This record gives sequence, structure tokens and C-alpha cells, in this order.
Amino acid sequence: MLKQNLCDKMYVNKAVSTTFLLLWITQTQDTQSNPSLAFSVTPSSSASTKSLDYFDEEKFISIKLGEEINLSCTNRTWSTMLYDTWGLTNTDKTCRIAHSNSEPPVNNCNDGRILINTTEGRSQLHIPPFNYAYEGIYKCQTAFQHGSHTTVFNVSAIVQPEISGRIEYSTNDNHDMAVCEASNGRPNASIAWTSDENVADKIIYNRNRTFTVESRRIIPYNTSMGNVTCIVSHPYWNESQTYTIPYRRGTEPSKESQWIVLFALIGFFLGYIVCIIVFLLKYKSS
Repeated sequence: MLKQNLCDKMYVNKAVSTTFLLLWITQTQDTQSNPSLAFSVTPSSSASTKSLDYFDEEKFISIKLGEEINLSCTNRTWSTMLYDTWGLTNTDKTCRIAHSNSEPPVNNCNDGRILINTTEGRSQLHIPPFNYAYEGIYKCQTAFQHGSHTTVFNVSAIVQPEISGRIEYSTNDNHDMAVCEASNGRPNASIAWTSDENVADKIIYNRNRTFTVESRRIIPYNTSMGNVTCIVSHPYWNESQTYTIPYRRGTEPSKESQWIVLFALIGFFLGYIVCIIVFLLKYKSS
């Protein structure tokens, strides 16, 4: 009886094994005939993937107009580098500059920007005297033994603003107005006052791609304020610049006094004419 049970179990195990073997063979044949049935593993949403726009480093570079500059993608030298390629995207065009150990150099920019080598053997992109046409995105990729490095440069022009100031005298309102202006700068400047009360700012975009910032501060008539000082900050300077606007109460005549002077001049002129007429009449009668 025991022997019979062992035989039955062996028979069942053999049948199960045979069934799994047949299923595996069937699956394999179906997969070969139809690849879409093959098993695949879909990465989870938390898996780290690199898009085509991936880069290792991003830098923001501001260059003064007329200044020459060299950009470096890596500190490695050609002793370990395989190639160095730059994709330049500007306002009016896109071009490429590249150098490789195994391929001829490429440069379809044709605008003075070239790749140069330092005395130490590092590759650099040379930009001639900078102008607005060179603004844009500079994407550099360097390949070397056992790896690569991609850097994106956001390159823009920086222009020093011109500072000026004035007092606008008012007779209709109960205040005067101090105006501080930072004109033709890029990017736009920031203007502050020794006192930030009653201040309004306005930013104007100029046709020459620069910005003008105008800050106006109200000066009440009942103030004992002397000169007015504004403080202008801009990335072009290492330190903020101060500008003093001379202010003296009563330096600008009021409208009432202007009318008085005008009437006085008119009266004097009319009196002069009357005197001349009287003198001529007396001269003729005599």
C-alpha cells in the first residue's frame, strides 16, 4: 500500500513537471514568432533618467560690450580628451564649433568665434570683442577617457548705466519731485533713496536693447530737506554708486511770482512806449 502511494506521488510530480515544460516551450515559440509578447520591465516613475537636454553644469556669464573672453568647458587637457564640441544658439542663428582627436575640426559660425588651445593643452572657446549678436545659449560637451562633461553657458551682455538726477518743482501740488535716473543700462539698475518714503519706480525698455530706470521721490513743502541722494546698484560695478541732487527751497520761482514779473515787464514796456509818443508829440508841436 505504501509502495502504491509513493508511485502515485511520483506520477503526479512527473505530470506537473511535464505540464510546466510544455507551457515554457509554448511561450518560447510564441515569443519567437511574435516579439511583442516578450516579457519587459518598465522602470518606475522614480527611476533616474537623463533627457536629451541633460547637462552637468549651468553657468550664467555677463560680458561687457567690446570685451574679449575665453570660455572653458573643462580643465582637462588634450592628453585625456577625445573631443570638444560647442553648440551655439543665438538670436539670429545656430552654429557649431568642434575639435576631435580623430575627426577634422568643424566651425560653421564664421563670425570670429573659434576654439583655441592654452599653453597647458586645454581647449577654450574664444569670443572676439563682444556684441549683442553673441548673446545666447552656449552648450559645450567634452568627452574624455571613461566619461564626458556637459556645460551650458547663458551668455548675455552687460552695459554700464548712466546716472542723472533733477528736481521737478511744482506749484499746483503741495510738494516737489526728486527724479533719479539710470539710463541705457543692461540689465536694468536698481535705485534706492536715503529714505524710501513716497517713492515710485518705472522701467523703460529702449530700442538699443538697454533699460532705463526712473525713480521719483516726493518732497513735501513742509520738509527741511537739503540735497537729495539716490543710490544706484548694477552688476557692472562692484559697489553701489551714489548721486546727489542739489535741492534748495525757493530756487524755482512760483507761478505767482512769474506772473508778477511778466506784468511788470509789460507795464515797463508800455510806459516806455507812452513816454516816446508823448515826447514825439511835444517835439512836433514845438
